[in-house]
Amino acid sequence: MNRLENIWPYHSPNKKWWLNKVVAWVVLATAIVTAWILVKNNHSWDFDLKFSEEVTSKSNTPDSKIVSPKSLSQEILAEYERRKNEDKVKNIQKEIKDWIDTLLSKLWLSEKDKLEKKAKIDLYLLSKISKEYLDEHKVSIVWNNAWKAFLITYHQKIDWSSWKIVYLPIPPKNPNSVSIKVTKWGIDFSLSPTPKSNWYNTEYNISSSDWGSNYQLSILYPYENSKYSNYSQKISSLKSKKEDLLKKESDLKASEKWKKKKDIAKYRLLQEQYSEVMAIIKELEQKLSVTKKYDYFSYIPYTRLQDNPETQKIWFSYLLKTMDSAYNSIFQKKVSSYPSAVPWFSIWEAIPESFPLVLNIIERMDYIEYFEKDGITLKDKKIIKEIMISQINRALTTFWLNGNDSFNWQKSEDKAVWIWQILPWTYDLFKKHEKYKSLFPEEEFSKAAIDHKTSFRLQIAHFDDQIYQLPRIIRWNWSSLLKDNESRIWLNSILAAWYNWGMKRIVTEVFWTMPEGSKVEDYKNVLVPKVIMSKMKIARDLKIAKLENEIFILRESLNKEGIKKPQNDLITAKIKEKQDLIVSANNTYKESVTYVLKTEFVINYLLEKYREEMSQI
Repeated sequence: MNRLENIWPYHSPNKKWWLNKVVAWVVLATAIVTAWILVKNNHSWDFDLKFSEEVTSKSNTPDSKIVSPKSLSQEILAEYERRKNEDKVKNIQKEIKDWIDTLLSKLWLSEKDKLEKKAKIDLYLLSKISKEYLDEHKVSIVWNNAWKAFLITYHQKIDWSSWKIVYLPIPPKNPNSVSIKVTKWGIDFSLSPTPKSNWYNTEYNISSSDWGSNYQLSILYPYENSKYSNYSQKISSLKSKKEDLLKKESDLKASEKWKKKKDIAKYRLLQEQYSEVMAIIKELEQKLSVTKKYDYFSYIPYTRLQDNPETQKIWFSYLLKTMDSAYNSIFQKKVSSYPSAVPWFSIWEAIPESFPLVLNIIERMDYIEYFEKDGITLKDKKIIKEIMISQINRALTTFWLNGNDSFNWQKSEDKAVWIWQILPWTYDLFKKHEKYKSLFPEEEFSKAAIDHKTSFRLQIAHFDDQIYQLPRIIRWNWSSLLKDNESRIWLNSILAAWYNWGMKRIVTEVFWTMPEGSKVEDYKNVLVPKVIMSKMKIARDLKIAKLENEIFILRESLNKEGIKKPQNDLITAKIKEKQDLIVSANNTYKESVTYVLKTEFVINYLLEKYREEMSQI
């Protein structure tokens, strides 16, 4: 009995077999015709989108494209309609197939389900087009609003009578996540940023005064061009040098030796130096004149409406393939074949191949969300688990929405940038390293940082270099530790904590109490995440206790008689400095602990969800 016979409820062995088959084929043909009619007539499958006129974006800047007289909304709508028409045949084929598959499994699909499915497709397409529009016209759009950001919002009235694409100016940075009020088209919009531990707020909860629903399509952010900043700083430094040379020349001319014409050679040297400085200043000023002060990036923020398990899987597979390609990149030889810091191991054997990928998902998970409002107490384990799952899915969804541009806006307080949080001086260090320099042929850090394969190679080299700081007994028993499922995850946890706050500190905090002569099993027991976290807490408490004692002594000295104001100010400044160190110690502990938590959870979660893809971990 085939599948079509199985869906027919009135099948009976007493009837002729061909009758059942004919009826089944009639059902299938009816489904195809019905789906075709629905698609052709755009009933249920498409929204009749209408957009209001927007402000015309024009520019008279010499370095920007001329924006057409059409408004932002008109441009995006026209492109949206063109894309839909171009892909109509392909969309029809796919959606008919989806329709038939659903019909065969459920016999019917509700109108509501069809509308929701199509809405998701349309909003994704709108987001992509609005991002491309911003990419194309970003200079002209922001020309009259330098250092402002813009949020493109899809606004729909609650009665579904009209739709608008609204262009909202917002501050580029909002570290305190303060709500923003913007009035546009006579509508009052309230934008509440989602708290983030980075420079930019990319996700907004939007409400409006005319009782509508709002969807953020894309966002445009300005950031200072690093080349422009470098040129400006060099010019400023050279102008100071120029003034210094002029002063030396003036002093020379006023000296007795000059009057006796004994310093002609020194004067000529000063003139040569002055000419060289002026030539360099002229060259840099010319470069500065053609370099934009600000660069801009456009971005599609995450939204639950786009959260899709199928696309998450696609992008997880992409990351795995990219990482695999990084390991198998050939320079002098394959990256994976390079000898490791672990004795008798290649890099591929020493560093679990999927660990860099796991770490890069961990980097997308904001640890601040795991703590209560006091910023100290961890939330309930079940709540943290739900948050982590949401963060993993959000990261993979964001990859789908933005592709290679994903997370390129991120910049930490330590100046780590782009998707893999790379530091410029770390890249320079490995470019000059005798062992690893052949892996990094790209001269410009800005280009290397946004290349995913280069970023993976840098992380692999960085892990290998730092493994040497682990206790020797761990390195000598690396193979047996990696073969054990639990200790392999634990090693990953300590590597993640090191990546966040430095191997020397982590090794000191975790292993400093290990007695001499400890065996590998003793070290294995210490590698348990709970033990690592407890040792981190002990180290944090000892450091804070020491600082608090020093603050107590300083405050006691303030109460002494006869202390003068300069001394008072100095002591007060020292107290403030030590209070800041306490805050830093707490933050360091919280972030390191959550890296251990995240590593164990992410590995187990990905192994369960993507077992086939993660089989090599």
